[in-house]
Amino acid sequence: VIQAASLFRDTFPDRMEFLDKAVRLAAGAAGGDNYISEHVEESQIALKRAGMSAADASLYAGARVFSNNVGGYGTGVIQNTVRSGEFEDTAELTEEYLARVGAVYTAGAEWGANVPGLYRQALARTEAVSLSRSTNVISPLTLDHYFEYLGGMTMAVRDTTGSSPETYVSDVRDAENGRLETVRETLTRDLRGKYWNPRWIREQQQEGFSGAVEMSQTATNLFGWQVTKPEAIDDYVWDEVERVYVQDSLELDLPEWLDRENPYAFQDVAAVLLEAARKGYWDADSETLRRVANQYARSVAEHGPAGDGRTLDNTAFQEFLGTALTAPGNEQGVVLLTSYRGALDKSAGLAGSEIVQGRTLARSAEERSETASSPTGPASWALLALAALGAALVFGLKRRKRP
Repeated sequence: VIQAASLFRDTFPDRMEFLDKAVRLAAGAAGGDNYISEHVEESQIALKRAGMSAADASLYAGARVFSNNVGGYGTGVIQNTVRSGEFEDTAELTEEYLARVGAVYTAGAEWGANVPGLYRQALARTEAVSLSRSTNVISPLTLDHYFEYLGGMTMAVRDTTGSSPETYVSDVRDAENGRLETVRETLTRDLRGKYWNPRWIREQQQEGFSGAVEMSQTATNLFGWQVTKPEAIDDYVWDEVERVYVQDSLELDLPEWLDRENPYAFQDVAAVLLEAARKGYWDADSETLRRVANQYARSVAEHGPAGDGRTLDNTAFQEFLGTALTAPGNEQGVVLLTSYRGALDKSAGLAGSEIVQGRTLARSAEERSETASSPTGPASWALLALAALGAALVFGLKRRKRP
C-alpha cells in the first residue's frame, strides 16, 4: 500500500500512474506464489461483500496508491496531536486521517476518487510501515511530517486492525550502504545525537530565538511519535528530557537561556512534559511533576502564556497543572498559581481587545516617481521564486502468506 504525500501527487502524477501500473502488473504475473494477486482476490471478495458492484470491486481491489483528495493537503495528524486535550484515544485521529488521505489514484477510475472503506480495506493485515530518509538536514525527530505520515499510517493500521505494525525508517543517506531500522532505533539515535547532546544544544544556543524554537519543536515531534507509535517511546525518554531542559543536568544554563531568548519555547517543552504525564504516557514521580509545574507556571506568570493548542482551552491540562501546583508540600506552587491565573486573565483580556497598533509600509514619493517613469512597469519585473518541493512516500507492507 502506498501513501503518497499531496506534494508528490501534485508534482509527480506520472510516477503515481507508474506505481499503480506496477502493482497491477505484479498482480497479473503468472507462475509461483503471487501474494499480491491473492490479496487482490481477497480484497475483491471483501469489497463485494461490503456492497460494491462486481465491476467496481474488480477495479478497486487492485488499487494500492492513496493520497489526499485533489486539492487537499495534510493528514490532520500534526494539528490533532497538538490539540491533545481533545482526544482520549487515537480512534478519532485515525478517522480523520483515513478521510483526508484515503482518496485512490488508479487507472480506470476518477483521479483521486473517494471510495468509502477502500483505504481501510487496503490496510487490512498490514504488518509493517516504512518511509525513506535521504538527508542529514532533517530527521524523524526534527521534522513533524515524519510522524504525520509514517506515524499516521502506523496509527491507522493499529486502530483499523487492532494490531500495531512494526515501523521502519529506510536509511538511504548513504546510497551505497542503505539500511532498514526500526523507528525506535532512529529516534534513540536522534535523541542521543541531537536533543540530549550538549554540542547540538550549544549550537542551537548560538542561534538564539530560532534555536529555542528548534528545541521546542523537537519536543512537540517527540510527543507526536508518542501518540502515533507509543511503544517507540519509553519513560526514560521523558525523564531525560526533563533532566536536560528543566533541571539543566548538562550545566548549560538552559532554563535561564530559554527564559532570556524565548520563554515561550520553554513553556512548550514544559507543557509537553506535563501533558505526557497527564495522558499516562509518562510515569513521572510527584517531585518531578512539582518541579515542571512550578517552572511552567513561573514562566507564564512572568512572560504571559504561549497560547499553543496544547494548553489553550484544554481544561484537563489546566486541572492537572492546578493539582500539581497545590499538591501537599508545594508552598511555592500555591503562590505561583495565583500569578499564573492572573497572567491567563490578562492575556484573555488582551485577546479580546479591538485595539490594533503598529507600523505600515508605504512607497515614498521618490519610489512612486521611479515606478511611474519605468518603461516596462512593475509587472514586467516579476521575481521568479524557486520553491523546494518535498514529498513523502509511505509504504504499508502486506503480510506474506505462508503454507
